[in-house]
Amino acid sequence: MGMTVQIRLEDTDVPLVNRLREVTGQRTASGAYQSAATQFLRLTIHTAEQDERIEIQALEIARLTRIVEGARTAAALLLEKTAQGDLL
Repeated sequence: MGMTVQIRLEDTDVPLVNRLREVTGQRTASGAYQSAATQFLRLTIHTAEQDERIEIQALEIARLTRIVEGARTAAALLLEKTAQGDLL
């Protein structure tokens, strides 16, 4: 069951209300505010999830970079060892 809340919009910036109504597709200021608040919460959660994914991917990139650097070093050592064998 929904809860009824009254929002007073007397001191509200009219261009802001008009823009909110346009963006949310709502006809009333209260509907626009409610829609904007709902979208804000959803997008805040989505942003936090994306931040977590970015952090996980950054750690994976760092791990893979270390692997590549280790392989590069090993390849350079192998090349050096095989080049010395040609001299003998």
